[in-house]
Amino acid sequence: MDPFVGEIRTFSFGKIPNGWMACNGQSLQIKQYAALYALIGTYFGGDGVNTFNLPNLQGATVVADYLNRTSYKLGATGGTETVALTTATTPAHAHYVIVNTNVPTANVQPAASYLSPLALHQTTAATPLVAINGYAPAATGSNPPAPANPVVLPAATIGTDGAGAAHNNMSPYLTMNVCIATLGNFPPRN
Repeated sequence: MDPFVGEIRTFSFGKIPNGWMACNGQSLQIKQYAALYALIGTYFGGDGVNTFNLPNLQGATVVADYLNRTSYKLGATGGTETVALTTATTPAHAHYVIVNTNVPTANVQPAASYLSPLALHQTTAATPLVAINGYAPAATGSNPPAPANPVVLPAATIGTDGAGAAHNNMSPYLTMNVCIATLGNFPPRN
C-alpha cells in the first residue's frame, strides 16, 4: 500500500526508505516537493516563497491537534528535557525541627568509641532509637526523656539545601526512525 504524501511513520531500522525523509526539521525547496508543500505549508518553518521545513521530531514526541480543536496548534513546539527546580516552581512547604529542652540523663564515657551512633529520643521501650551516625561518644545509662516542652524552630532557622541542578523531565522512551512520505498518493479532502 502506497503512503499518503505527508504521512509520518516510525521505522525500526536505521535506513530511510525511498520516497521518505527524516523528520529532522530540514529545509526543502517548494518547487521540488510541491505536493508535500501543498499539504504542510510552513507549519514547521520556511519562508513560504522558496522553502518550507519538515517537522523536527528529534528528541520530541507528538501531541494531537485534532483539526484545531485543542489548545495545541499545528506546528507548535514546547516542553523541555530537563528542569531545574527553583523557589518559584516548588510547592509551598515547611521543614520543622523539634528540640527537647529537658536535660538528658545519659552518662557519657569520654574514652568510648567515637564512631558509634548517637542515640536520640526513645519514647517507649517498643519504639526504636533514632540514630545519627557520626563522631559522638557512646552513651550509657537511661535514654533521654520524652520532650515535655518541645520547641519547634521556624523553617527559616533550618536553612536551605540543594544546588539548583536540573533533573530529567522525560517520559520513558523508545528511539526509532521517524520519517515523512514525500512520494505517494495525495490524500483526498472531505
